[in-house]
Amino acid sequence: MEGPSHTDDDGDGAIAQINIIPLVDVVLVLLIIFMVTTVFTKDSALPLELPKGFRATKQSAPPAEVTVSVDKAGTVYVNSIKVQLKDLGTAIRQHQNTSRKTIVVLRGDKNVLYGTIMPVLDEVSRSGMELTLALKPGTQ
Repeated sequence: MEGPSHTDDDGDGAIAQINIIPLVDVVLVLLIIFMVTTVFTKDSALPLELPKGFRATKQSAPPAEVTVSVDKAGTVYVNSIKVQLKDLGTAIRQHQNTSRKTIVVLRGDKNVLYGTIMPVLDEVSRSGMELTLALKPGTQ
């Protein structure tokens, strides 16, 4: 039976096919890298200018986080989803992780007025979850 040969005529045994398994391995590794790095970009979804400060201790096993952001205009977001102030408590509870401790991380632009942040703090305290403030590393 005559047909295409898989070896050279010289008989050295060279295969005339392309092996795509290494290509698939490289593509899967790149996919995993992109998936892992997207986790680190969730906090930068809203462009806020955070105030500076520092925390004395770092936690070894961080709890689940619900991020509440307030931009310069006073618009409130829960995990980058715009919400009305009256619905903030409900939105926080919807994002609460039931399998482990959940904390609320408040990210407020440093130019937001105190009177704008206070109603947000009240709603967060009504949710019953622990609150922490997001700060940029540094002093003042």
